[in-house]
Amino acid sequence: MLPEQSELKTIYHDPCELGRNQGIYREPRHVLRHLVRLQNNIYKKNDGICCGGSVADLEMDYEDKQRIASDSIRQLIQPDTQLLATSCPLCKITFKASNIIPVKDIAEIYAESLTIILPVKEYAEEESMNF
Repeated sequence: MLPEQSELKTIYHDPCELGRNQGIYREPRHVLRHLVRLQNNIYKKNDGICCGGSVADLEMDYEDKQRIASDSIRQLIQPDTQLLATSCPLCKITFKASNIIPVKDIAEIYAESLTIILPVKEYAEEESMNF
């Protein structure tokens, strides 16, 4: 089954751990290009912006983290951006708390893009299995 592409204008945020620490930059974008309308991000790869929620900075208080996250989001998004995508659970939580723009993990975006159509008989059988 192939995912359906959405028209959501989406910015991808390069997480520190996946990007700078693991060198993974192309793969998340490759996946997202098949799922959404990926917008250009000038703060990418090694020039990515911190989300403010780094595990390495446990001494920073919540308000400071949220200030960093809000500032980062405002720098990342464009006026017509509808979604911020990331591939780090910590970045997702930190950015989402700012309530500036919807934030989702790539896995969520992919899962939501799948449409499963079952014949009526199979659907009834699955419902009766009580997952």
